[in-house]
Amino acid sequence: MSISLGERAIAWVEGEVEEWVQIRIDSRRDTITDTPKENARNISEADAITFIRIKFQQLTITDAITWLIQISK
Repeated sequence: MSISLGERAIAWVEGEVEEWVQIRIDSRRDTITDTPKENARNISEADAITFIRIKFQQLTITDAITWLIQISK
């Protein structure tokens, strides 16, 4: 869940973001192996784009590339 910091700014709780990323990774693996995950949540494309946009605003280009490589494994 996002936290409003003002009219045009929000923040995310780090643990929730990490959980969201892990769920997406697990969901991707389950799709590949056709094994449904009981705790997988549906995440909309818009939510994913918003998350990534916010994530990249906080990272250097090197950190952003490292992050992308890590989640793609």
